[in-house]
Amino acid sequence: MELEQHGSHIIIMSPDEVMSSPEDLQVDFWGKRLVPLADCFDNDYLIFDLDKQHYCLFNIVDEIDFDIYASIYDFLINKT
Repeated sequence: MELEQHGSHIIIMSPDEVMSSPEDLQVDFWGKRLVPLADCFDNDYLIFDLDKQHYCLFNIVDEIDFDIYASIYDFLINKT
């Protein structure tokens, strides 16, 4: 599913895309205890951090997280 609002593009990942993301994106999501949820473009993904129990953006090139969100609703309100 693609969401477009106020110039932001977000593609919600399917369950199959989530499960294959470590191989497809070359990031050890499971080892880092991260669950990718949406492609936000520019190598940024919305992820859920299992250890910290929050949502945030994660850059797959630099492998850094940023912009913490308490919920997906907070992400959508602030991103779109």
